[in-house]
Amino acid sequence: MERGQCAILLFVGALLIYLSIYGVSGLPFGWVNPNLYQDNFNSLDTSFWNPVTYRPTQISDHVSVVVSGSLKATWNQAPQGEELVLVETQPIHDLTAGGSVQVKILQPTSSGKCEYIRLSLGCSSGGYQIDKMQQPAQWRAVYTVPGVATVLASGALTPNLQGSIGLHISSGKISFLVDGSQVYQESYRLPTYTLGAQIVCAASPGYWGTIELDDFELAIGGTTPPPPPGTYNLDVNALYADASNQWQSFTGVTPVVLSGQASKATPATWSLASGMYTVTVPSSYGGYAFKYWSDSVANTNPQRSVTIGSSGVTITACYASGSTPPPPPPSSDILAMVKSFFADPTVRSLMFIVGLACTGIGGIGLVTGRKRRPSYSPAYLPY
Repeated sequence: MERGQCAILLFVGALLIYLSIYGVSGLPFGWVNPNLYQDNFNSLDTSFWNPVTYRPTQISDHVSVVVSGSLKATWNQAPQGEELVLVETQPIHDLTAGGSVQVKILQPTSSGKCEYIRLSLGCSSGGYQIDKMQQPAQWRAVYTVPGVATVLASGALTPNLQGSIGLHISSGKISFLVDGSQVYQESYRLPTYTLGAQIVCAASPGYWGTIELDDFELAIGGTTPPPPPGTYNLDVNALYADASNQWQSFTGVTPVVLSGQASKATPATWSLASGMYTVTVPSSYGGYAFKYWSDSVANTNPQRSVTIGSSGVTITACYASGSTPPPPPPSSDILAMVKSFFADPTVRSLMFIVGLACTGIGGIGLVTGRKRRPSYSPAYLPY
């Protein structure tokens, strides 16, 4: 095999391995939202975050902050008063078109302690913050102006603070999110949408230990908040066949029941961890009877199982008032189909195996292969 062919094989193998690990969301040209910043805290990204700040500054001698696969702040002795560890974004972001920020909480569990964990969006004129607190055990939505903090709403929590907190701005409103669910919303008050994000870990006497965070996300634009870190959206939609047997969107079908979750109406969305769930839609609604699921015409049972893997899932219930119409056409969203294909675990496993084979053969060929032979014959010149 020629070395040029081996180089191509090596490149193809490397690309297959890359896609098998990261999928199309890891590609930097058009496949991924350029206005989405995600940080798994493998290290402190100094192009995005300012250095860690301590308040008061002298607490750095008994508080350790480690950024290696997560952001972990540990108090090694009891605080004398309220003590804070802060990380805030270095650039500010224009959220005029909407946006959201959220972070996953790993610790403390019910066996650990902290005063509160805070996520905020703000500017010099004020800001919004969502808190998860252990003292007392509650969530808290807060609006601030310089020198004044106003609690907008609050609610009870368990001492186990695992989950997520987030803020979402859209259509002139700001929503406060706890564990993926909206707990409060109000009209946006700040004079600007140019904001920075900040994370605060707080301890106090009697409430100190380890706070651990992961999977920070900041999205610019969009009307729907993304699912909490480590979860994936399950979307349940409905269609009905009109008098001409044309499929139309069927909104408000209720109740749509998901195992272990509150019921909703179509279109319904839940943010879920990976696993298997049971979805049940009404057998009839508004004069229309359930016929089948769009992705499985043979399944005429309004109750079905859904497996959430490493990506979101959308299912559609089809209703009709008379005879069973033909199924609706498949989605024409090519990009969504491509993403779904690359999200399939079987496809990724095969790509990884083929990629390893290609890189192995290509690498060996580059070392031992022959150079490309000329594709022409020597010319004979006339005497």
